[in-house]
Amino acid sequence: MNNSFLGEITEEQFLQQYWEKKPLLIKQAVPQASKLMTKELMIDMAYEEEVESRFLFQNKQQEWHLFHDPVTPELLEKHNGEAWTLINHGVNLFHKPIFELQKNCRFIPQWNFDDVMITYSMPDGHVGPHIDSYNVFIVQGHGTKRWQLNRQPDTAIYPEQELKILSNFNSTEEYILEEGDMLYIPPHVAHFGVSLTEGMSYSLGFNSLKPANFFESMYQNLQSHVEDDDFIQLPFKKSNDEFAFSPQIENNLINFWEKLATTENLTDILRQNLTKPRYWPEPNDHLQFDEFMDLLQTNPVYRHPYLRFNFHQSSVYINQEKYIIHSNKQRVELLTYLDSFSMEALPKIDTFYQDNYFILHILYLRGAIFFGTTD
Repeated sequence: MNNSFLGEITEEQFLQQYWEKKPLLIKQAVPQASKLMTKELMIDMAYEEEVESRFLFQNKQQEWHLFHDPVTPELLEKHNGEAWTLINHGVNLFHKPIFELQKNCRFIPQWNFDDVMITYSMPDGHVGPHIDSYNVFIVQGHGTKRWQLNRQPDTAIYPEQELKILSNFNSTEEYILEEGDMLYIPPHVAHFGVSLTEGMSYSLGFNSLKPANFFESMYQNLQSHVEDDDFIQLPFKKSNDEFAFSPQIENNLINFWEKLATTENLTDILRQNLTKPRYWPEPNDHLQFDEFMDLLQTNPVYRHPYLRFNFHQSSVYINQEKYIIHSNKQRVELLTYLDSFSMEALPKIDTFYQDNYFILHILYLRGAIFFGTTD
C-alpha cells in the first residue's frame, strides 16, 4: 500500500528496507506542515502544567543549561535573542492537527507509538549530537534545519551532563529539511539537528523494545508467582570437601525457572510491557453500569489518545491491563479502529456479550474512553 507520507515507497518496502535499518528522506511528505502549529500556541502550551516541556540553550562557555517544565514567560524573556530551543512532549494528546499528523504512521502498530514531540528553535538552536534508542520520523514545519548523521558513531558522551551529548561526533551524511520534508532516523544512528532559521519540527517517536525494561517487568511479574515459602532443594552429598558444590543445585534452579517462565507467562509479560503508555489518563467520574449504558445509547464515545492496545487470542491488553474477551469479531476490537464510536457501531446487548460491555465500562472508569457530544 502506498502512503504519501513515504513518497514513492510503499509501506511494505519501508518496513522491509528501512525500519530499524537505515535513514530515509522524503521531500514534501507533509505539504504545508507549518500550518499544524504556531509559535504562539507552542509557547502557550509550554506554560501549561499538563504539557511536559523542556527549555535549553548553550552559553558562551559552551555549557548546556536545561530547564524542565513549567516553562515561564520570564525564562523566555531572559534569553531573548539567544539560540534557545523549546521542546514540548505529547502534543498529539492536546492538539488535534498533531493527532491527525500521527495517523500518517498507522501502518506501524500503534501500541509501539510513543508521542509527537515538537521542537521550536531559534537560528543556530539545537540539542547537541546524540543517540536515541527509538525510531523517529522528523517532519519540518516552518523554517529550515540541517541534520547530520552517523550510522556508526563514537558513543562517548560529555561527563556530568544531564543531556547525553556525544563528545566526538563526526557526520557521515547530511540533509537539509525544508517545510514539509520528512527524515526517518532508526535507533542508534547518531544525529545532530541545527536550525538554520527560526523554525519548528515535529518528531513522531516509536519505541524500541528495550531488554532492560522488559526484564524489569518480567522480574516484577514472575515475583508475584513465587510464594514466600517456595525454595530450591539443595541435594547435598557426603564429601571430604567442605566447599563442595553439587551441579544438581544448578539443575534444580533451572527446573524451577522453566516452570515459572512459561511461554504463556512471558507472552503475558511482553504484551503488558508493550502496552505501557507514556502518559496515563485521568479517571472519569464514577458511573454505575446502568448509567454508563444509558449514556452509551445517546452519546458518541471517544477513545483516549493515551491508549495502547494489543490483542492476543481471547485477551486484549490495554494500558498494561489484561482483559478476557469473547472471541466473536464484534467486540472491543472496535476501539482499535475507530477514533470514536456510538451504540450504532456496536451490536445490541442481546447479540453482544455483556461481559464486553463490562470491559467498556471499566475502560470508562479508568479514563481510557470518554463521552463526547453529538455536535
